[in-house]
Amino acid sequence: MTYEKLSQGSGIQWPCNEQNPNGTERLFADNRFFTETEECEAFGHDLETGAPYTKEQYHALNPAGKAILKPCHYVTEPEAPNEDYPLQLSTGRRTRHFHTRTKTGRTPDLQDKDPESYIQISDHDAKELGIEDGDMVIAESRRGTVEVEARVGLMAKGQVFLPFHYGYFDSKDGRARAANELTQERWGKWLVF
Repeated sequence: MTYEKLSQGSGIQWPCNEQNPNGTERLFADNRFFTETEECEAFGHDLETGAPYTKEQYHALNPAGKAILKPCHYVTEPEAPNEDYPLQLSTGRRTRHFHTRTKTGRTPDLQDKDPESYIQISDHDAKELGIEDGDMVIAESRRGTVEVEARVGLMAKGQVFLPFHYGYFDSKDGRARAANELTQERWGKWLVF
């Protein structure tokens, strides 16, 4: 791979090597993955506890160049909704941003279309709480608070959604808006607030 080759067209897809001097159109077309014990940089985690697998535990899975599908038992949420925290929060991605927006937040087209954090709440819950679409609200969990705009609709009763892309790197007013202000420091997926 040379700078000259990189400057022609829209780039070169990895890997670019002796076998593929112009790059590789499609990875894993040979159904071989980088799962051999000696090829891995990390060995994964136990899906129930979050504990990292050792090299020996991983090797016992016998990946043989194939993808590894790991089942796990259903685990109930550690904090069920209650009178003080009646809504269940899900965090997740938006289509226009990646992780904490350190790159996509600096891309005007993406940032202009999705500039701020928000919390999505059901019509039913919004009405019950006196929240109108576009209101600034303070969402509180057992761990912290965020102040974000409410978007009403498109959610099931008792559920709210907060994208995890927004934090502090480009915050102009210093208000808390990072989803992690509300979440637990634990392996798992459930949070009630």
